[in-house]
Amino acid sequence: MVSRLSQGEWDEVLTPAAPDRLPLSAIGPFTLAPNDTLCVDLAFVFAQDSTGGNLGSVALLKERVAQLRQWYQTQNVQCNGSYGMVTGITERPQAITFIVHPNPANDLISITAPASSSPTFLTLFNARGQLVHQERVSMVDGRTTIGTSDLNDGLYHLVLRTGHTSLHTRVVIAR
Repeated sequence: MVSRLSQGEWDEVLTPAAPDRLPLSAIGPFTLAPNDTLCVDLAFVFAQDSTGGNLGSVALLKERVAQLRQWYQTQNVQCNGSYGMVTGITERPQAITFIVHPNPANDLISITAPASSSPTFLTLFNARGQLVHQERVSMVDGRTTIGTSDLNDGLYHLVLRTGHTSLHTRVVIAR
């Protein structure tokens, strides 16, 4: 869900259907003659501010784009140069996982996640994407338990945030 704020800024609220982003880009149109060369430089810039919220992330993103532009303008890159060329694909790092059990749950959910020194926040969204529960949780040896007796039966999207990491899963409450 995206909503426009009164000062002309944009704010994005995550819903269970949108935990990740898929970039879309378009360039052109171009008309090339045989043996012509077209050199295109692309940059996908991401930013997440851990303290300033959504608008803090937008400000950080604008700052990083400005830094990237400034750096690029100081380079003397020729088309087909050696900079920025992809010469291979490295293996993706192992995904961070966590365990939520039992699932379906009744009155309690136990969560086991990688230990972190950063504060940990748990958020639950119902199947309509509405925020129904949010709290700072204490992780003892990477484990915590939360009560679900105040939640209706149904499907929920659970988000566990710690530091710069967000872990997502679905939970069913059934009594």
